[in-house]
Amino acid sequence: MNWYQPREIPLQIAHETAHVLNGGTDYAAYSRCDTNPEEAAANQKAVQILMNLFLDDWIDIEDFNPVNFMETYRIPERYFNLVKNTALKILA
Repeated sequence: MNWYQPREIPLQIAHETAHVLNGGTDYAAYSRCDTNPEEAAANQKAVQILMNLFLDDWIDIEDFNPVNFMETYRIPERYFNLVKNTALKILA
């Protein structure tokens, strides 16, 4: 919890929680997300977890803005398409 960028901690916790929820193994520790499907699935689930919390606790669905969401949780820009696609599914 002493991470130098505390606003990144929710994404990290959601990512690790997603591994548990997805029934993952620990063999992929420290592997790159773009080359490992288990890591990519954990990122996707992590974004879903945070987005549901964000929508429930912070804003009305009509006011959702992916950039604001990403800034709130310090989600890297490379996740923009993942965030946008997840929002489309949740808000549909």
